[in-house]
Amino acid sequence: VVVIGAGWGGLATAWELSKREGYRVTLVDAQARPGGVVRDGFLTREGRPAEAGQHGFWNEYYNIFKLFDELGLSGEQDPLTGFAEQGQYSPRGLEAVWPVFKDQQKLPTGLGQALFTRFLSLSPLDRASAAPLVLAFSEFDDSPEAWARYDKMSFRDLCRSLGVTKRMYDEAFEPMILTGLFAPGEQCSAAAAL
Repeated sequence: VVVIGAGWGGLATAWELSKREGYRVTLVDAQARPGGVVRDGFLTREGRPAEAGQHGFWNEYYNIFKLFDELGLSGEQDPLTGFAEQGQYSPRGLEAVWPVFKDQQKLPTGLGQALFTRFLSLSPLDRASAAPLVLAFSEFDDSPEAWARYDKMSFRDLCRSLGVTKRMYDEAFEPMILTGLFAPGEQCSAAAAL
């Protein structure tokens, strides 16, 4: 069997197949090093280094952690670092610092993000404009009724209807949606964003 691509999917597929009797596995990739877009990044056309791919694994990534255990990659062999704060940058520089939420007091989604995230350039008024969104987070219980209600509108429209300031949306929420859902807020359902 030939597995094409040495990213997470290709590596895991090759590993699983190699454990089965009767399979000889060859793994090929266009790059000299495995890792796909998770490896060290790439250079832009202008020669600047750029990061690419996934840089974090959460507790819900059971298959990744199971693979690490099978490969003996734990303890001193663990290739992952611990959780770390994350920075959100704009062309002006650092805009926000997201904490390691598991190290914070447990609060409802939205409320914890609002209280523990350090927004460095947003005014108190901009930050306060997001308060109604905390209620939407709390109300969204993943039920069919909640999906029916919030799936009818985009996340951008939800923010507008709740009075989130343009600056708060543009500098905090739009980057989060682009990073998390890989599309602008006007293309994402409010239900998916919540």
